[in-house]
Amino acid sequence: TGAQNRVIAEIREDLQAGFPMARLVQGDVGSGKTAVAIWAILAVVADGHQAVLVAPTMTLAEQHLKTLERILSGSRLKIALVVSGTAAAVKKQIALGEVDIVVGTHAVISDSVQFDRLSLVVVDEEQKFGVEQRQKLAAKGSGVHRLHLSATPIPRSLALAMRGEFDLSRVDEKPPGRQPVKTRMVPADRFSAAIDFLCREIDDGQRVLFVVPRIEEGDGDDPQGVEQVASRLRKTSLSSRGIRVLHGRLSVEDRSRHMESFRSGESSVLVATSIVEVGLDVPELSVLWIENADLFG
Repeated sequence: TGAQNRVIAEIREDLQAGFPMARLVQGDVGSGKTAVAIWAILAVVADGHQAVLVAPTMTLAEQHLKTLERILSGSRLKIALVVSGTAAAVKKQIALGEVDIVVGTHAVISDSVQFDRLSLVVVDEEQKFGVEQRQKLAAKGSGVHRLHLSATPIPRSLALAMRGEFDLSRVDEKPPGRQPVKTRMVPADRFSAAIDFLCREIDDGQRVLFVVPRIEEGDGDDPQGVEQVASRLRKTSLSSRGIRVLHGRLSVEDRSRHMESFRSGESSVLVATSIVEVGLDVPELSVLWIENADLFG
């Protein structure tokens, strides 16, 4: 989009300025912040340096890894994922400079992860990281450029931008073809009609995401737990469309498998906690159902 090209031009000027970049990129979900960040990563790597892209959850980090692998398919660039439990051999490759792009979670901040020629740190969903965590990341190299991405920057980041310590870029243009969002409240007596609507959406090739407040069942009559809501949905006509669950108590393997099943369309319904709050990239997702919305911020 024009907005993406404008922000890329601002980043290009920063990278050529002769001193470290400190830029916050703000834009709504789906405005294309990640694509802008990938441009910056490739610009730095093309100049012979290393770049790291850090995300707050393993689900989002794995998603970024898949995106980069798809875009750079056939490239000579080496990409590595660093999460909790990453093998020492991978960390050694990073320290020796054999890896060009590192994608990871908070695990990248650990002292066991060192770089040979780190030049750019990209922090996705920057509001999810602490101040010291971000500073520790930037200290893993000399004169490291910093690029922070967020749809909802924390007040401190905005204050830094206002004081001139960070430059602020806005991706204020949605990609073409995006439909306006419609919000509806579904009273209990309209539940069956709402399920019929969801079935029609799925039959048209779309997907549905249910977000619920907690993993376990709550107090009262309303279903508030992931398994409880999923069990209720399996008694409706949605059961034949494939229902998967996603929450923090699942093993890493199960989370990846359930997420991939939803992404690929093998299952069309995902019931999850707010673990999916950041950066879920499923273009076919057309309905977000928030169960017990009063229990969310």
